[in-house]
Amino acid sequence: MLMNALKPQSEGVVLSFTDEAKIDAWARTAVAQAVQAGIIAGYQDGAFHPNDQITRSEMAVMLAKA
Repeated sequence: MLMNALKPQSEGVVLSFTDEAKIDAWARTAVAQAVQAGIIAGYQDGAFHPNDQITRSEMAVMLAKA
């Protein structure tokens, strides 16, 4: 939803998360755009954890970076 609000013009970067296959097709472009914009970077283990809930503190960081 954040990337839809920002309306980025690019398609984003090629994703290299260890669990990128778990990112649903409908979200893949938004995730790639958010990575390119520096809004998200994934976790220290190299994964994205697409099925985990976003915490309030994670959302606050993403909003601040946006």
